[in-house]
Amino acid sequence: MARVEDLLRAALRGENVSWPEGQDPLPFLKLTQEQGLQPLVYHCLRESGSLPCWPGPVLEALRAELHRQVARELVLERELADVLAALNAAGVRPLLLKGTPLAATHYPEPALRARMDTDLLIERTELPALDAALRPLGYERASAVSGDLVVHQCMYHGRINLDVHWKIMNPALLAGLFPASELHERAVPVPVYGPHARTLCPAHALLLACVHRVGHHAHHGQSERWLWLYDIHLLAQRMEEPEFEAFARGAAAKRVRSLCLSGLEAARARFGTRLIEGPLRRFLDVPEADSDPSARFLRPRLTRLDLWLMDLRALRGRERLRLVREHLFPPAEYMLQKYHAGSRLLLPVLYLRRALSGAWRVVGRGR
Repeated sequence: MARVEDLLRAALRGENVSWPEGQDPLPFLKLTQEQGLQPLVYHCLRESGSLPCWPGPVLEALRAELHRQVARELVLERELADVLAALNAAGVRPLLLKGTPLAATHYPEPALRARMDTDLLIERTELPALDAALRPLGYERASAVSGDLVVHQCMYHGRINLDVHWKIMNPALLAGLFPASELHERAVPVPVYGPHARTLCPAHALLLACVHRVGHHAHHGQSERWLWLYDIHLLAQRMEEPEFEAFARGAAAKRVRSLCLSGLEAARARFGTRLIEGPLRRFLDVPEADSDPSARFLRPRLTRLDLWLMDLRALRGRERLRLVREHLFPPAEYMLQKYHAGSRLLLPVLYLRRALSGAWRVVGRGR
Protein backbone atom coordinates (compact mmCIF):
# COMPACT_ATOMS: atom_id res chain seq x y z
CA MET A 1 0.00 0.00 0.00
CA ALA A 2 2.88 2.38 0.73
CA ARG A 3 4.15 1.89 -2.82
CA VAL A 4 0.68 2.58 -4.23
CA GLU A 5 0.34 5.76 -2.14
CA ASP A 6 3.77 6.95 -3.28
CA LEU A 7 2.71 6.44 -6.89
CA LEU A 8 -0.54 8.33 -6.31
CA ARG A 9 1.24 11.16 -4.49
CA ALA A 10 3.72 11.59 -7.35
CA ALA A 11 0.92 11.67 -9.92
CA LEU A 12 -1.06 14.31 -8.00
CA ARG A 13 2.06 16.43 -7.55
CA GLY A 14 2.29 16.66 -11.32
CA GLU A 15 5.53 14.70 -11.56
CA ASN A 16 6.40 12.83 -14.74
CA VAL A 17 5.91 9.37 -13.30
CA SER A 18 6.08 5.93 -14.90
CA TRP A 19 4.07 2.90 -13.89
CA PRO A 20 6.30 0.62 -11.77
CA GLU A 21 7.21 -2.65 -13.46
CA GLY A 22 5.27 -5.56 -12.00
CA GLN A 23 2.83 -3.34 -10.06
CA ASP A 24 -0.63 -4.91 -9.70
CA PRO A 25 -3.15 -2.29 -10.93
CA LEU A 26 -6.00 -3.39 -8.66
CA PRO A 27 -4.78 -1.75 -5.39
CA PHE A 28 -4.16 1.53 -7.21
CA LEU A 29 -7.56 1.50 -8.90
CA LYS A 30 -9.28 0.55 -5.63
CA LEU A 31 -7.60 3.37 -3.69
CA THR A 32 -8.29 6.01 -6.33
CA GLN A 33 -11.92 4.88 -6.68
CA GLU A 34 -12.52 4.92 -2.92
CA GLN A 35 -10.96 8.38 -2.64
CA GLY A 36 -12.80 9.84 -5.64
CA LEU A 37 -9.49 10.65 -7.34
CA GLN A 38 -9.64 8.89 -10.69
CA PRO A 39 -10.69 11.91 -12.82
CA LEU A 40 -8.09 14.11 -11.13
CA VAL A 41 -5.34 11.50 -11.52
CA TYR A 42 -6.06 11.14 -15.25
CA HIS A 43 -5.89 14.92 -15.68
CA CYS A 44 -2.57 15.16 -13.79
CA LEU A 45 -1.04 12.34 -15.82
CA ARG A 46 -2.13 14.01 -19.03
CA GLU A 47 -0.73 17.38 -17.97
CA SER A 48 2.62 15.90 -16.90
CA GLY A 49 3.01 13.89 -20.12
CA SER A 50 2.97 10.59 -18.22
CA LEU A 51 0.12 8.86 -20.10
CA PRO A 52 2.40 6.91 -22.50
CA CYS A 53 4.19 5.41 -19.47
CA TRP A 54 1.05 3.91 -17.95
CA PRO A 55 -0.69 0.61 -18.83
CA GLY A 56 -3.78 0.77 -21.05
CA PRO A 57 -6.23 -0.95 -18.63
CA VAL A 58 -5.39 1.54 -15.86
CA LEU A 59 -5.83 4.52 -18.18
CA GLU A 60 -9.11 3.11 -19.53
CA ALA A 61 -10.54 2.85 -15.99
CA LEU A 62 -9.40 6.39 -15.10
CA ARG A 63 -10.72 7.84 -18.35
CA ALA A 64 -14.08 6.06 -18.01
CA GLU A 65 -14.60 7.55 -14.54
CA LEU A 66 -13.67 10.99 -15.87
CA HIS A 67 -16.31 10.67 -18.58
CA ARG A 68 -18.92 9.64 -15.97
CA GLN A 69 -18.06 12.66 -13.85
CA VAL A 70 -18.30 14.97 -16.86
CA ALA A 71 -21.82 13.67 -17.56
CA ARG A 72 -22.80 14.11 -13.91
CA GLU A 73 -21.41 17.62 -13.89
CA LEU A 74 -23.57 18.63 -16.85
CA VAL A 75 -26.68 17.48 -14.96
CA LEU A 76 -25.48 19.16 -11.76
CA GLU A 77 -24.83 22.54 -13.38
CA ARG A 78 -28.31 22.77 -14.89
CA GLU A 79 -30.16 21.37 -11.90
CA LEU A 80 -28.30 23.39 -9.29
CA ALA A 81 -28.95 26.62 -11.20
CA ASP A 82 -32.69 25.78 -11.21
CA VAL A 83 -32.64 24.91 -7.49
CA LEU A 84 -30.86 28.14 -6.54
CA ALA A 85 -33.28 30.18 -8.67
CA ALA A 86 -36.27 28.57 -6.90
CA LEU A 87 -34.72 29.20 -3.49
CA ASN A 88 -33.96 32.81 -4.36
CA ALA A 89 -37.59 33.31 -5.41
CA ALA A 90 -38.63 31.91 -2.02
CA GLY A 91 -36.37 34.36 -0.17
CA VAL A 92 -33.72 31.78 0.75
CA ARG A 93 -30.07 32.79 0.33
CA PRO A 94 -27.93 29.66 0.51
CA LEU A 95 -24.16 29.62 0.33
CA LEU A 96 -22.46 26.76 -1.52
CA LEU A 97 -19.94 24.93 0.66
CA LYS A 98 -16.99 22.61 0.21
CA GLY A 99 -16.57 20.44 -2.88
CA THR A 100 -19.07 21.81 -5.40
CA PRO A 101 -17.98 25.46 -5.39
CA LEU A 102 -14.30 24.51 -5.13
CA ALA A 103 -14.75 22.33 -8.22
CA ALA A 104 -15.75 25.45 -10.16
CA THR A 105 -13.38 27.99 -8.60
CA HIS A 106 -10.15 26.07 -7.94
CA TYR A 107 -10.00 22.88 -10.02
CA PRO A 108 -8.95 23.01 -13.70
CA GLU A 109 -12.32 21.49 -14.64
CA PRO A 110 -15.33 21.01 -12.30
CA ALA A 111 -15.65 17.32 -13.19
CA LEU A 112 -12.22 16.64 -11.69
CA ARG A 113 -13.53 17.19 -8.15
CA ALA A 114 -15.72 14.15 -7.44
CA ARG A 115 -18.49 14.50 -4.82
CA MET A 116 -21.66 12.68 -3.81
CA ASP A 117 -23.75 15.69 -2.84
CA THR A 118 -23.85 19.48 -2.85
CA ASP A 119 -23.60 21.30 0.47
CA LEU A 120 -25.69 24.40 1.16
CA LEU A 121 -25.54 26.68 4.21
CA ILE A 122 -28.70 28.57 5.20
CA GLU A 123 -30.07 30.34 8.24
CA ARG A 124 -32.07 27.97 10.48
CA THR A 125 -35.12 30.20 10.06
CA GLU A 126 -34.99 29.66 6.27
CA LEU A 127 -35.55 25.90 6.50
CA PRO A 128 -39.39 25.96 6.12
CA ALA A 129 -39.15 28.19 3.04
CA LEU A 130 -36.41 25.98 1.59
CA ASP A 131 -38.52 22.87 2.13
CA ALA A 132 -41.54 24.49 0.46
CA ALA A 133 -39.41 25.55 -2.53
CA LEU A 134 -37.72 22.17 -3.03
CA ARG A 135 -40.76 19.88 -2.88
CA PRO A 136 -42.35 21.12 -6.15
CA LEU A 137 -39.01 20.36 -7.83
CA GLY A 138 -39.30 16.70 -6.78
CA TYR A 139 -37.04 16.77 -3.72
CA GLU A 140 -37.80 14.78 -0.59
CA ARG A 141 -36.21 15.18 2.81
CA ALA A 142 -34.48 12.04 4.02
CA SER A 143 -35.46 10.57 7.36
CA ALA A 144 -32.69 11.09 9.90
CA VAL A 145 -31.93 11.81 13.52
CA SER A 146 -33.03 15.34 14.37
CA GLY A 147 -32.71 17.75 17.26
CA ASP A 148 -31.54 21.25 18.01
CA LEU A 149 -28.17 20.06 19.39
CA VAL A 150 -27.40 16.64 17.97
CA VAL A 151 -27.54 17.48 14.27
CA HIS A 152 -27.41 20.71 12.26
CA GLN A 153 -28.11 19.50 8.73
CA CYS A 154 -30.53 17.47 6.65
CA MET A 155 -30.42 15.71 3.29
CA TYR A 156 -32.72 16.19 0.31
CA HIS A 157 -32.83 13.69 -2.54
CA GLY A 158 -33.89 14.60 -6.07
CA ARG A 159 -32.06 14.88 -9.38
CA ILE A 160 -29.04 15.75 -7.25
CA ASN A 161 -28.39 15.27 -3.53
CA LEU A 162 -28.48 18.41 -1.39
CA ASP A 163 -26.90 18.43 2.08
CA VAL A 164 -28.49 21.44 3.77
CA HIS A 165 -26.65 22.90 6.80
CA TRP A 166 -27.67 25.63 9.21
CA LYS A 167 -24.41 25.15 11.11
CA ILE A 168 -21.19 24.06 9.44
CA MET A 169 -20.93 20.69 11.22
CA ASN A 170 -22.35 18.70 14.12
CA PRO A 171 -19.62 18.65 16.84
CA ALA A 172 -20.73 21.16 19.46
CA LEU A 173 -17.25 22.64 19.85
CA LEU A 174 -17.11 23.56 16.15
CA ALA A 175 -20.74 23.97 15.10
CA GLY A 176 -21.07 27.69 15.79
CA LEU A 177 -17.71 28.87 14.47
CA PHE A 178 -18.98 30.28 11.17
CA PRO A 179 -22.49 31.78 11.27
CA ALA A 180 -24.08 32.15 7.84
CA SER A 181 -24.47 35.91 8.39
CA GLU A 182 -20.70 36.31 8.86
CA LEU A 183 -19.85 34.24 5.79
CA HIS A 184 -22.32 36.17 3.62
CA GLU A 185 -20.39 39.41 4.24
CA ARG A 186 -17.44 38.28 2.10
CA ALA A 187 -19.19 35.73 -0.13
CA VAL A 188 -18.18 35.55 -3.81
CA PRO A 189 -20.18 34.50 -6.90
CA VAL A 190 -19.86 31.14 -8.67
CA PRO A 191 -21.16 31.93 -12.19
CA VAL A 192 -20.91 28.31 -13.37
CA TYR A 193 -23.97 27.48 -11.26
CA GLY A 194 -26.09 30.45 -12.25
CA PRO A 195 -26.64 34.05 -11.15
CA HIS A 196 -27.75 33.12 -7.62
CA ALA A 197 -24.75 30.91 -6.79
CA ARG A 198 -22.46 32.28 -4.08
CA THR A 199 -19.79 30.67 -1.95
CA LEU A 200 -17.22 31.50 0.71
CA CYS A 201 -14.32 33.85 0.09
CA PRO A 202 -10.95 32.04 -0.15
CA ALA A 203 -9.94 32.82 3.46
CA HIS A 204 -13.22 31.44 4.85
CA ALA A 205 -13.11 28.47 2.47
CA LEU A 206 -9.63 27.48 3.68
CA LEU A 207 -10.69 27.87 7.32
CA LEU A 208 -13.68 25.62 6.74
CA ALA A 209 -11.63 23.06 4.78
CA CYS A 210 -9.12 22.72 7.63
CA VAL A 211 -11.78 22.52 10.37
CA HIS A 212 -14.07 20.17 8.45
CA ARG A 213 -11.21 17.78 7.66
CA VAL A 214 -10.60 17.07 11.35
CA GLY A 215 -14.10 17.53 12.81
CA HIS A 216 -15.82 15.29 10.28
CA HIS A 217 -13.06 12.66 10.38
CA ALA A 218 -13.19 12.48 14.19
CA HIS A 219 -16.96 12.11 14.46
CA HIS A 220 -17.42 9.70 11.56
CA GLY A 221 -14.32 7.58 12.01
CA GLN A 222 -13.31 7.86 8.36
CA SER A 223 -9.76 7.55 7.12
CA GLU A 224 -7.95 10.60 5.80
CA ARG A 225 -9.61 11.86 2.62
CA TRP A 226 -7.08 12.73 -0.06
CA LEU A 227 -9.57 15.04 -1.77
CA TRP A 228 -10.04 17.13 1.36
CA LEU A 229 -6.28 17.60 1.60
CA TYR A 230 -6.14 18.43 -2.10
CA ASP A 231 -8.81 21.10 -1.52
CA ILE A 232 -6.58 22.60 1.18
CA HIS A 233 -3.60 22.37 -1.17
CA LEU A 234 -5.34 24.26 -3.98
CA LEU A 235 -6.85 26.90 -1.69
CA ALA A 236 -3.58 27.64 0.11
CA GLN A 237 -1.38 27.56 -2.96
CA ARG A 238 -3.48 30.07 -4.93
CA MET A 239 -3.71 32.61 -2.11
CA GLU A 240 -1.95 35.96 -2.20
CA GLU A 241 -0.43 37.17 1.08
CA PRO A 242 -3.36 39.46 2.11
CA GLU A 243 -5.81 36.57 1.73
CA PHE A 244 -3.56 34.16 3.57
CA GLU A 245 -3.10 36.68 6.36
CA ALA A 246 -6.89 37.05 6.63
CA PHE A 247 -7.10 33.26 6.92
CA ALA A 248 -4.42 33.17 9.62
CA ARG A 249 -6.08 35.98 11.59
CA GLY A 250 -9.40 34.14 11.37
CA ALA A 251 -7.81 30.94 12.66
CA ALA A 252 -6.35 32.80 15.63
CA ALA A 253 -9.58 34.70 16.38
CA LYS A 254 -11.71 31.55 16.28
CA ARG A 255 -9.15 29.53 18.25
CA VAL A 256 -8.74 26.84 15.61
CA ARG A 257 -5.06 27.41 14.88
CA SER A 258 -4.24 23.81 15.74
CA LEU A 259 -6.65 22.40 13.17
CA CYS A 260 -5.52 24.87 10.51
CA LEU A 261 -1.84 24.20 11.07
CA SER A 262 -2.50 20.45 10.98
CA GLY A 263 -4.33 20.73 7.65
CA LEU A 264 -1.67 22.94 6.05
CA GLU A 265 1.18 20.73 7.18
CA ALA A 266 -0.61 17.58 6.02
CA ALA A 267 -1.23 19.12 2.59
CA ARG A 268 2.38 20.26 2.33
CA ALA A 269 3.67 16.81 3.28
CA ARG A 270 1.49 15.05 0.71
CA PHE A 271 1.41 17.50 -2.19
CA GLY A 272 4.31 19.89 -1.61
CA THR A 273 1.98 22.85 -1.00
CA ARG A 274 3.74 26.22 -1.11
CA LEU A 275 2.78 28.24 1.97
CA ILE A 276 3.35 31.90 2.78
CA GLU A 277 5.59 31.62 5.81
CA GLY A 278 5.22 35.14 7.27
CA PRO A 279 1.53 34.93 8.30
CA LEU A 280 2.00 31.26 9.09
CA ARG A 281 4.62 32.02 11.73
CA ARG A 282 2.89 35.11 13.12
CA PHE A 283 -0.57 33.69 13.65
CA LEU A 284 -0.45 29.90 13.45
CA ASP A 285 2.87 28.39 14.42
CA VAL A 286 2.98 29.65 18.00
CA PRO A 287 3.13 27.73 21.32
CA GLU A 288 -0.31 28.95 22.39
CA ALA A 289 -1.84 26.98 19.52
CA ASP A 290 -1.55 23.87 21.70
CA SER A 291 -4.04 25.42 24.13
CA ASP A 292 -6.72 25.92 21.47
CA PRO A 293 -9.85 23.97 22.40
CA SER A 294 -9.83 22.58 18.86
CA ALA A 295 -6.54 20.79 19.60
CA ARG A 296 -8.57 18.09 21.34
CA PHE A 297 -9.63 16.78 17.94
CA LEU A 298 -6.00 16.04 17.08
CA ARG A 299 -5.44 13.63 19.95
CA PRO A 300 -4.52 10.13 18.76
CA ARG A 301 -6.93 7.25 19.20
CA LEU A 302 -10.02 9.33 20.00
CA THR A 303 -12.92 7.15 21.08
CA ARG A 304 -16.64 7.77 20.77
CA LEU A 305 -16.71 8.38 24.50
CA ASP A 306 -14.05 11.08 24.10
CA LEU A 307 -16.15 12.77 21.41
CA TRP A 308 -19.30 12.57 23.53
CA LEU A 309 -17.51 14.17 26.47
CA MET A 310 -16.13 16.92 24.20
CA ASP A 311 -19.68 17.70 23.05
CA LEU A 312 -20.96 17.78 26.62
CA ARG A 313 -18.12 20.05 27.80
CA ALA A 314 -18.87 22.49 24.97
CA LEU A 315 -22.47 22.87 26.19
CA ARG A 316 -23.92 24.28 29.40
CA GLY A 317 -26.54 23.34 31.96
CA ARG A 318 -29.75 21.98 30.48
CA GLU A 319 -28.28 21.84 27.00
CA ARG A 320 -26.27 18.82 28.12
CA LEU A 321 -29.41 16.98 29.17
CA ARG A 322 -31.09 17.94 25.87
CA LEU A 323 -28.15 16.55 23.90
CA VAL A 324 -28.37 13.21 25.72
CA ARG A 325 -32.14 13.09 25.23
CA GLU A 326 -31.87 13.87 21.51
CA HIS A 327 -29.29 11.11 21.06
CA LEU A 328 -31.37 8.54 22.92
CA PHE A 329 -34.85 9.45 21.68
CA PRO A 330 -34.87 10.54 18.01
CA PRO A 331 -38.27 10.98 16.28
CA ALA A 332 -40.54 7.94 16.11
CA GLU A 333 -40.72 8.10 12.30
CA TYR A 334 -36.96 7.80 12.10
CA MET A 335 -36.91 4.82 14.49
CA LEU A 336 -39.62 2.95 12.59
CA GLN A 337 -37.85 3.48 9.28
CA LYS A 338 -34.37 2.67 10.57
CA TYR A 339 -35.44 -0.65 12.09
CA HIS A 340 -38.04 -1.48 9.40
CA ALA A 341 -40.82 -1.69 11.98
CA GLY A 342 -44.49 -1.35 11.07
CA SER A 343 -46.07 -0.62 14.44
CA ARG A 344 -45.56 2.14 16.99
CA LEU A 345 -46.14 -0.47 19.69
CA LEU A 346 -42.57 -1.60 19.05
CA LEU A 347 -41.06 1.82 19.83
CA PRO A 348 -40.13 1.08 23.49
CA VAL A 349 -38.18 -1.99 22.36
CA LEU A 350 -36.54 -0.06 19.52
CA TYR A 351 -35.45 2.78 21.82
CA LEU A 352 -34.01 0.24 24.28
CA ARG A 353 -32.14 -1.45 21.45
CA ARG A 354 -30.75 1.90 20.34
CA ALA A 355 -29.60 2.78 23.86
CA LEU A 356 -27.85 -0.57 24.34
CA SER A 357 -26.14 -0.53 20.96
CA GLY A 358 -25.07 3.09 21.51
CA ALA A 359 -23.61 2.24 24.90
CA TRP A 360 -21.69 -0.64 23.34
CA ARG A 361 -20.26 1.62 20.63
CA VAL A 362 -19.29 4.32 23.13
CA VAL A 363 -17.90 2.21 25.96
CA GLY A 364 -17.33 -1.25 24.51
CA ARG A 365 -15.70 -0.84 21.11
CA GLY A 366 -14.69 2.77 21.71
CA ARG A 367 -13.55 3.90 18.28
